[in-house]
Amino acid sequence: MHSGFVGTEPAPQQSRLDVVVALVLFAGTLAYLSTLPRILGPSDEGLYLYNAKRVLDGDVLYRDIYDIITPASHYLMALAYGRGTIEQRLAGWLLAAAERLDTDWLSITHDTLSQVLGARRASVTVALHMLEGKQALRRERSRIRILNNEKLALAAGPYST
Repeated sequence: MHSGFVGTEPAPQQSRLDVVVALVLFAGTLAYLSTLPRILGPSDEGLYLYNAKRVLDGDVLYRDIYDIITPASHYLMALAYGRGTIEQRLAGWLLAAAERLDTDWLSITHDTLSQVLGARRASVTVALHMLEGKQALRRERSRIRILNNEKLALAAGPYST
């Protein structure tokens, strides 16, 4: 009696279909992951930077740190944000926030900026002072007005959006 399963190979059309489905799923996943920074917003960058710093300090993902983003994202974030100056990171974040909110006025404190950027508050104050000296922005109490996007983008360097 022949069962039909012994020695049978999948039809070539079925294996091609499997490959096409796998490629479509992979492409869809990449497309979704590319939208995460816009979905999560600029405030989550500080959390990702903090977790990336912990990875660089020797903590192990999913044992010491749990997050919904992939481990590679933490390493990429550590590589990208760990090398820039606080002035560059701040200028890039301010540009991104102003663009997303579609305004030149940002109501935010130095303390909140320090948490978002994973930096000391004093470092943020110095960086804001430097950007103000370049006439890229003007500070007021709990408010920042972006005066010149081009100067801010120049200060942001690789962190410009």
